[in-house]
Amino acid sequence: MAYHGRMAPRTLLQSVLVLVLACGPAWAEEPWEKEAAFHSLVKVEIKTLQGLLQDAVKKDHRRQAWYLADRLLQLDPADAEATAVIDRWNPDELQLGQAPKKAFLQKRDSALRELGDNYFHFGETLEASGMDPVKYYPIQLRAHGYGSKAGALVKSLADANYVWLGVYGPQPKDEVEKYLQGPFTAYVFPQEYDDDYLAARVVWPEARGAQWRGWRLLTDHDHKEALRLLGMLAAADRWMGDEMGSKAKKDEELVTDLLVFGEWQKYDKIAGELVRQSDRPRFEGTSGWYDRQHERVMVCWRHRHNGWLGDDDLMLGHAAKIMARNHFAPGAGGSVQGRGYWLLEGLRGAFEGFRVNEDGKGEIDPASCWRLALARALRDSEKLLPWEEFFDLDQEKGEAIPRVGELKVRFGGADRDAKAVDVVAAQATALVVGLMKADQGKALKKFGALLGDLYKRDSLPDVDKALGLKKGKAVAMAGVAMDSAHGGASK
Repeated sequence: MAYHGRMAPRTLLQSVLVLVLACGPAWAEEPWEKEAAFHSLVKVEIKTLQGLLQDAVKKDHRRQAWYLADRLLQLDPADAEATAVIDRWNPDELQLGQAPKKAFLQKRDSALRELGDNYFHFGETLEASGMDPVKYYPIQLRAHGYGSKAGALVKSLADANYVWLGVYGPQPKDEVEKYLQGPFTAYVFPQEYDDDYLAARVVWPEARGAQWRGWRLLTDHDHKEALRLLGMLAAADRWMGDEMGSKAKKDEELVTDLLVFGEWQKYDKIAGELVRQSDRPRFEGTSGWYDRQHERVMVCWRHRHNGWLGDDDLMLGHAAKIMARNHFAPGAGGSVQGRGYWLLEGLRGAFEGFRVNEDGKGEIDPASCWRLALARALRDSEKLLPWEEFFDLDQEKGEAIPRVGELKVRFGGADRDAKAVDVVAAQATALVVGLMKADQGKALKKFGALLGDLYKRDSLPDVDKALGLKKGKAVAMAGVAMDSAHGGASK
């Protein structure tokens, strides 16, 4: 926004942001709504949105039509055409609309950006009139919301050391990069009209998010936790590629939607409706699910039975399976169900213990791997499977093995009551952590290649031979990993 010498841009916007973000957007009245220029602006806005709405409906861009209708009703609650569009499709039907083509997106972006510029210029007139900046702050937000790239608008935000995070609005740059553990420029923050974002919002109104390379995070958490989760996801993905070797190519990345639900009840309701009817019996009672058909991972923020797990453990664990496919077998289709499927369960358990240490480096921390502590407790109570039987398991056999209802375990410096313990996943975690830590991590790249082979062949060869280890070495390393677990059976 231009300031015409009244106050330095940095000082003005800083004062506005501090006041608004500290007190919240609680304006008793908006004097600018009485301005004739504002009414003219809204008339142009309504006409523009109506034109885009008609085009979106004609081309069956349902989610775009839904967004435009929703925006129109905020301006004119009596708009009959917008009301008809809102009532036209249910959430499932909104998912079936056509993805907008390049020509529509260019037309939409240009039209909305022009509206954003109009809001920006109206804000200039309010500033020139001497109006308190806090009063017209919503005008600035709407300019950004429509994607205005006006130089003064963007510069004022940067001068105040704030960044625009799309659906999360303006946030302090230093805070953003603290949670992301790196530059925010490596991430993409969708605008409110982004079609992929809308696809989630129509079924999950609280969902907001951001993207890093091939990962699109959507969550009902606030921006701080969302950024922290995305930062940890990016750190784990980079670590896997760097330390274990990667065959992935940036320009061929498949985008995976990652939905993180703050409560398992919301996971049951929303994710349950997204899962195919035939998969719902297997979905029930889970805390995480991968939908290969729609390239979508859905997880609870906290485990439904064992709420003492860390905030990002489940997310990183389930995402690790997709990371492995993307890094070591890019382009591989289908899922792993054959002999050795448990290797991916072990990888999940290992990455549930992924941490960034004090030096800013990633690592698999045995003390943070809760399934490793479970494996130790199971071993101490003689409840692990015989290794020969374990190695021969495919998914059907593994999922048929009854879970241990309750298990006393010490983890995170406290005695825990672990429930619904998956013996196969715990035992696999011990094996994988042992292999990843073997010979100070020298087998990591061979292990990555083994994961890629599993994805391609849906079957696992002899682990010792595949990794060039002496017979029995893998099992021995699993024992070492269990010994290193903090805890074991609780006394």
